[in-house]
Amino acid sequence: MEKTKGISRQLITAGWTSFFSEIGSSTFMFSVSLLLLHTYHNAGVFTLVQLLEPGIILLFNPFIGVYVDQHKKKNIALTSQLGLVITFVILSAWINKAIKSPLFLVYLTICLFIILISTQSRKVSYQAAVISMMPRGSVNKMVSVQQTCTLSATLIAPFIGSLLYSTLGFKSSVFFEGVTEIIVLLGIFLIKFELYATGNHTFQGTQKNILSQLASGLTIIKVHRNLLLVVLLSSFINFFFAAINIGLPITVIESKNMGSFSLAVIEVGLSIGMLSGGITSGFMKSVNITVIGFRLAIIGILVVAMGVFFLSNVLIIILIGITTLCFFIGLLIVRINIPMSSYVKESVPLDYQGRVNSTVDALSSLMSPFGIITFGFLFAHTWNPTIYLLSGLFILFISIGFSHKISKGD
Repeated sequence: MEKTKGISRQLITAGWTSFFSEIGSSTFMFSVSLLLLHTYHNAGVFTLVQLLEPGIILLFNPFIGVYVDQHKKKNIALTSQLGLVITFVILSAWINKAIKSPLFLVYLTICLFIILISTQSRKVSYQAAVISMMPRGSVNKMVSVQQTCTLSATLIAPFIGSLLYSTLGFKSSVFFEGVTEIIVLLGIFLIKFELYATGNHTFQGTQKNILSQLASGLTIIKVHRNLLLVVLLSSFINFFFAAINIGLPITVIESKNMGSFSLAVIEVGLSIGMLSGGITSGFMKSVNITVIGFRLAIIGILVVAMGVFFLSNVLIIILIGITTLCFFIGLLIVRINIPMSSYVKESVPLDYQGRVNSTVDALSSLMSPFGIITFGFLFAHTWNPTIYLLSGLFILFISIGFSHKISKGD
């Protein structure tokens, strides 16, 4: 009974901590986007700032992961979060003066760099400790709760950001995230990072140079056949998801002239599907990666169906059909991501969690912009339905290959 209460307490605390973390950061970044567009009227400036986060994840996360594996994960998470709170307190007091400065963009970039480094340090240390927060076999519940709460916050954040920015100005968004970061600090303090830790976990390879330490994390992935397949599939999904992120606005608004309201309806369908996927994943009793290939195959068929619907000239049929398809695609993507993320955590020794998780994040951050560039070019120069049809068939092909190679055991 006490054990069940302990698990429930961990899940509840992790849930509201993830929610406030995401709603604060998403609201702030949305307001930053509005501020940049209204101040500079330059898409180039906006794009460069947007590339900061994937750039930091790619360049710094692997090294953060090594450091996390060397030290107490909760201490790093608390220190990073305290740094975020202090940064936003200073930013709240200074922002009105800074906005008037001709060097504001430089100041903002420096602040964002500090904020993103601190955020990634907290995230890497927190995620590296998940397997010691929960008993083995319950990690998927923690991952499901975190993703569901994060997705819920992502849905709400743009509305809060827009409301705060339009009524009270950019400073209100800074203050809002400062408050949420204090709440997150409390959550990290309350979560027991080593409640289910077993044995004496000492960092492996403290005498090696940092490149050797990074290589040891890659070795864990390489020698673990199923883990390697899951990591590669995760990167592949991030690449192809760009076809939806980039393709929908171009196809719906430019090719079909359906308007921004239709696009909003379709994207809401996708978001609701993802949220539903997170909620339903919480009922999974164990991690089963053998079903991933089947779910991915269904996504491939659904993407092919998107291409078929976009062949139609009846706008209401396109709207209903694409919204329905996006709902199920969103649901299935999350039902794939959660078992994959849980499997990675359960398959990697605690002493390597920081390095392996940060390496996976770095690969994903690399594939996402690569996918955006690739599909951005294709949608600009190719008949749009063809891209959906071929992408869906390729996803189907990859799913068959994954199902064939994955083994039921390890």
